[in-house]
Amino acid sequence: MAIPEENYTPNQVPLTTRIFRTLGSLGLIAYGILGVLIDDIVIPGKRNSMHLHGLPAWLMALAMVCGAITLISVVIDHYDRKNNEQTYRRLENWAGKLGWVLAGLATGCQIAGIHFPQPSKITTLSAFLGIFVMLAVSAIGFVKTQPPQAPSPLKQPSPAQSGMSGILGWVCMVAGSIVLVLALPGIFGFKITHFVAAAAAIAIIAIGVVIRRPAGTEANDSRSSTSSFQHWKTVRISILLIVGLGLIWYAKSRQWGEWLDQDEQERQTAPNWAYHFEDFTAGISRAHIQKHLSQEGFRIRCYGNLKAEERLEPDDKEVCWTIANSTDGIPTRMITFWFGDEGLRQIRMDFSKSEWPEVQKWFDRQGSLLFGNFGREQGGQLIVGRRGKTGLILTSAPGPLNWVMVLWQSREILQERSCARADSSIGENWGALCQNWPSWQPTDGFIQRHQPAQG
Repeated sequence: MAIPEENYTPNQVPLTTRIFRTLGSLGLIAYGILGVLIDDIVIPGKRNSMHLHGLPAWLMALAMVCGAITLISVVIDHYDRKNNEQTYRRLENWAGKLGWVLAGLATGCQIAGIHFPQPSKITTLSAFLGIFVMLAVSAIGFVKTQPPQAPSPLKQPSPAQSGMSGILGWVCMVAGSIVLVLALPGIFGFKITHFVAAAAAIAIIAIGVVIRRPAGTEANDSRSSTSSFQHWKTVRISILLIVGLGLIWYAKSRQWGEWLDQDEQERQTAPNWAYHFEDFTAGISRAHIQKHLSQEGFRIRCYGNLKAEERLEPDDKEVCWTIANSTDGIPTRMITFWFGDEGLRQIRMDFSKSEWPEVQKWFDRQGSLLFGNFGREQGGQLIVGRRGKTGLILTSAPGPLNWVMVLWQSREILQERSCARADSSIGENWGALCQNWPSWQPTDGFIQRHQPAQG
């Protein structure tokens, strides 16, 4: 029976609930959109994470939108002063059910091996497992739960509730502070992911502060007004901090753009790169490469004491880098060399994102054998590899970054590290890379071209 408008009392949703639900809905939508854009939605697991691509990623993104609708409907009901409570409850109920069905379809398709528009690999076992998981996940949305009691504006929180709110508030504040401390260095390194993490950490800290200071009740108007003012003050401070960090990140990004402009100016006057990956072998010393590239007109810079994020292997000792004008006619951004105690280990060549079609053709001319999947980049791009004469050559399509990277890893370091420990990244290519890869020495490589003339 409908309640007359004159007798209807609008729902009152606590501020903390509104904040949690709003942030949750925005987070779900943002995560879903980002996952679709990079074609990789990660579902974290206890031991392994599930990566959704193609059709499963789209279905999971739609499920996240339904989850966001479920969360935000309660917040909208708080601000709607009309008697539409039943409408919002039905919206929350059916959006939740549809979300779980879509999540079930997404995980079921992934387990079954359906990756449209990419080729699908469906077996009888995977199909049965996919259907079972789909039904199990979808059923969650139809489980009957006890409807929440409408909040009473005159009800005072019990001591137990106050104690739990205090504990939860402290947990949010400590967790947010830890994330903020870890994310701040990345902001000064112009990393957008670290800025997002720092902004989320500030929001979590603000939520913790609000939870620890619950709003007063109508039984005490003075306390209620004071608490509401403190809540709004906390929100304003948080917004100002996030805006400030955003300005810092923007300034550092502008600086990054200036560095790119300087690199482009250097590229215009730099020599062309006349070498191929097969001209290099493991063990060439840093001094030898630095000396002879400098003689050819390259401005090469080297440094040691590498940070963890600057190493490709845990025991890399030195890095050198230079800029070339072009490689086989393709404008080149940067060429980087990694060295260990024994000498050269890896070489990475960077190209502009716009050069990807030409880089693909150039990559196809590298090496004698094409191998398939060597994992995925953080953005979800498939890493493909070719077995060259002196090393494994890897690349992937451009992702969130604005350049393409091609990595050469020496045959010796690959077989010493990955083959020795049965690295899972090698997978089905184990035999070709670890057992049936003949050694080869170039006759006109980098070392041979710079040997002193005899007699």
